[in-house]
Amino acid sequence: MARPRYFYRGENSYAWIITLVASALVALILIGVWLFYDMQQYIVYDKDGVRVVRPSELGTEELTGGEAAEAEARPFTPVDVELVVDKADYSDFTGTDGSGLNALHARYVGAESVTDTILGAYAANMGPYNALVLQLKGPSGLLAYHSRVALANSYDVNGTAELAERVAKLRENGAYLVAELSALTDGAMAVRNTPAAMRNAGSGKVYLKNGQAWLDPYNGVTREYLSALMEELAELGFDEVLLTGLWLPEDEQLAYSAQMTATPDAASAVSSLAVYLRGRADALGLRLSVEWAGQTSQDAALFFRAFDRVVYPWGDAEAYAALSAMPGTERTGRLVASALAVAPQSESYIVR
Repeated sequence: MARPRYFYRGENSYAWIITLVASALVALILIGVWLFYDMQQYIVYDKDGVRVVRPSELGTEELTGGEAAEAEARPFTPVDVELVVDKADYSDFTGTDGSGLNALHARYVGAESVTDTILGAYAANMGPYNALVLQLKGPSGLLAYHSRVALANSYDVNGTAELAERVAKLRENGAYLVAELSALTDGAMAVRNTPAAMRNAGSGKVYLKNGQAWLDPYNGVTREYLSALMEELAELGFDEVLLTGLWLPEDEQLAYSAQMTATPDAASAVSSLAVYLRGRADALGLRLSVEWAGQTSQDAALFFRAFDRVVYPWGDAEAYAALSAMPGTERTGRLVASALAVAPQSESYIVR
């Protein structure tokens, strides 16, 4: 009897199909990447937007006959290009004329006093004052309130006080609210985010003078941070922002983060930031004021065009003489005297 024969028949395999499809996909991806980079040279940016020009259209579409031959024969001459940054001219900057201002009779509230208890007391009774100036960011760079600005959290400069409800209550009782922000004098942010700080040209380290550090007015982070704080304060209900510390030391060792062919003087750098922040305040519907520190980096004539008010120390006869001679001070409340304990004999004042 013959033995039965057993044959093994393998299962049908489709692996070769999967391999083929995968290989085709990889090839298409590689071709797509190559085309993407190769076509960059044919992208044209003009007033009408972005378009792709065929190689046959580049350079010869308007040339015919002798012109094309001449262009072909013309030798290529390399040109050295240098980016030159000149000192900015703000003589034509109009900014603001301070119209529509009311006299400011304000009580100053330091950062340590921005508490529910103290703000609640003012909400109940403002006394002889029509406004409060809250110091929300001093020279230390630490915030006196809980900010939702991402940079404040990222560099751990945030405070804990919640302002929304207290600001709403103050506004209900008719208080005019001013937020004080130290613009460039900023110890915490400058040290914790060193690329945004003014540097010493020799050592490359953060520039310090008497223990104080400064933010770089040209640095994008500085502008983004101040803009974001202003936007947040406008949304909270503040009527005005008072910038303090808007000055830089006159020191040849100062180095900026921006790459420029010529180092600007401190006055140009400060003026640049002032003009920028004026534009941001206008977009936010905020009044914007500044504290006069008597520094050579502060341009008094520009300040009265860039800011609604200029605050000066009461009793400083030299500062008063210089500032009161500026065009625009005849407007109500533009020149504000800052005094200790007692309200000065001034149309607008802040009592500290």
